[in-house]
Amino acid sequence: MHIQIPIPEHFSYKECLWYLDRGFDECLYTIKNERIYKAVSINGQKALLEISAVPNALQISKLTTGAMPELAIVDYVNSWFDLERDLSGFYALAANDPLLNQLMPKYTGLRLIGINDLFEALCWSVIGQQINLKFAYKLKRALVERFGSYEDFEGDRYFYFPSPEELSTATKEDLLSIQFSRQKADYILKLAEVFAENKICKSELQQLSLSEAVVQLSTLHGIGAWTANYVAMRCLRFMDAFPMGDAGLQNAIRSLWGQKEKPTMVQLQLLSRQWSGWQAYATLFLWRSLSEKTDTI
Repeated sequence: MHIQIPIPEHFSYKECLWYLDRGFDECLYTIKNERIYKAVSINGQKALLEISAVPNALQISKLTTGAMPELAIVDYVNSWFDLERDLSGFYALAANDPLLNQLMPKYTGLRLIGINDLFEALCWSVIGQQINLKFAYKLKRALVERFGSYEDFEGDRYFYFPSPEELSTATKEDLLSIQFSRQKADYILKLAEVFAENKICKSELQQLSLSEAVVQLSTLHGIGAWTANYVAMRCLRFMDAFPMGDAGLQNAIRSLWGQKEKPTMVQLQLLSRQWSGWQAYATLFLWRSLSEKTDTI
């Protein structure tokens, strides 16, 4: 089965591939010859997808048999690449912004690549707290390979992120054995419990304001302001989410300003108001400006 999704204005497959393929040990998709291979689970139905660029479109091929509907696949890819968002307002804002206008000619077409599943997004943000990215990816791979299901295709194995039910079978000792700290093991297991018992719902969070969603997320063990805003950006798709405490964001601003000190909270609050409604995309482009030095998940 082959599906083509027309690409919108302000979309660059090359820039999106850069974000997806930054040289880390990613275990939830594979990139070969500028084609993306990803095992996708939607409402209990699973499929291995191949995504590639063709003139004026993304082409999606389903490589495994199964009953996953074409519409569900299209919705998934649209959401993952944020294809349905009209970015003309952001580009107009950036063109007149002294900080962002330095970045637009270089990175035009970059999209906010998402994490469609809320449980995965929260677990990944917890895994990445206070450690370097190389080790964060190592922990994620260990978790996924230990507890996740997979598809085998033409000699390669493609993993799904473990479901809350799959992780509910894990013990703290299991996670300690794959180098999780005691605190992170506790956070992950508590998240699995909350989701397995259906105590949190992505669609319901998306009906709230950003501040309300952040408050709700922050009631979960291990989820603070940075994590809540990160998840609000990459999963819930709040365009006004702004992880002010992020070191990469602060370093990017400091570098573009040409100063030694990181921006203060007052300066960050002023920038947030300046970028009102587009803080998430401003953050993304600032992260991109760090290039290979990027230290954000």
